[in-house]
Amino acid sequence: MYEIYFSETCKEEKIMSECFLCKNETATLRESGYEWRIICPNCGKLVITDDLYSDIKAATGECFRLPLPEPDNGYRYLRVPVADLFFKARCVAAERKLKDQDEYILVYDYKKNELLPEVGNFYHIGIKEFLDSFPATHEVLDRALLNLGRLGSGIFGESIYIFETEVKKEIPSANINILYASNKNVAAKILINLKENNFIEVEEMNYQGSFFEWKFYISAKGWDRIAGLKNTADKYSEKAFIAMWFDVKHTRGIREALKKAILSSGYLPIVIDEVPHADFIMNRVINEINEARFVVADFTCINEDNKKDDKEDDKIKGGVRGGVYFEAGYARGQRKKVFHTCRKDSASEKRLHFDIKQINTLFWEPDGESIKDRDKFIDDLKQAIWAEVGKGPRLRK
Repeated sequence: MYEIYFSETCKEEKIMSECFLCKNETATLRESGYEWRIICPNCGKLVITDDLYSDIKAATGECFRLPLPEPDNGYRYLRVPVADLFFKARCVAAERKLKDQDEYILVYDYKKNELLPEVGNFYHIGIKEFLDSFPATHEVLDRALLNLGRLGSGIFGESIYIFETEVKKEIPSANINILYASNKNVAAKILINLKENNFIEVEEMNYQGSFFEWKFYISAKGWDRIAGLKNTADKYSEKAFIAMWFDVKHTRGIREALKKAILSSGYLPIVIDEVPHADFIMNRVINEINEARFVVADFTCINEDNKKDDKEDDKIKGGVRGGVYFEAGYARGQRKKVFHTCRKDSASEKRLHFDIKQINTLFWEPDGESIKDRDKFIDDLKQAIWAEVGKGPRLRK
């Protein structure tokens, strides 16, 4: 859908096969009216407003004047070397792609961009906020290790490859940008440091001359370190995982309402059947819950009297969705906040297990392909999210 949107509904004036940020030659850069749109195997899918793009291009070889908003509606400038800007931007973009947090619009903080058309679920992020997410020196090793943990399926012993520039889709691989390394020599030093700390076990390495390739796997100590880091990193996650019954015949309305409530709270809703993947499905479920700031679990059940007409009859025991209980329980075990919702009918309410009946639950009633009092339900869930975990990073300023 994304590429169709780009190729059929946009007036394309220029198309270039090079990423603006990382210079990858297999990327696509398109000019479309008020912005430039990038599809890159390293940086992901993002949009840069035309004014920001033009100003950065014009500053090539010099310093970019980064505007900093002031309380009196004015602004001052911070001079940033263009080389540093591109280095930081391509590393941050690579990490966001790994975290499935691409699809954003880079803008100037002090401009409203009223003329910018909507692009799917893309949201605005200021260039200063974007660059500020680059790690401090003492954080680089930990952030690099976290990114390495996101590369594969999370199975112990799985080999990971790091190249200088390329990415091979058929294997868990990335380039040195995910290490926050400015060049291959710095990347080698980071990987050597991780090896000396026993966080990775190197299988092959070659970084002589113009060639750079490392093959390794994350050690048990490395995974322990990653688990500890995630307890802190998840506090800044913009993802929210939805655990629910996937059958659209019964849950289309609540699915859309849950996604709307999460988006309006400032977070990105993740429903596993909408996430492209080639992994064992439960590995992806666990990884997505691990990455999430919180979980919303809908405990709606099927009426046993009608389940014989349902295609998922053999997956249901007593009308209860066991997968939802598993995912909600796992999330609680990871010390994540879990919000409960459920359809308001006897089939669902009477099958809520005793252990969770005492937990506050938002009930809903179907109304055709929607739900009754949809706006109130969305606002109630949004307010609960804000009260428990705070406003999300996707809220537009």
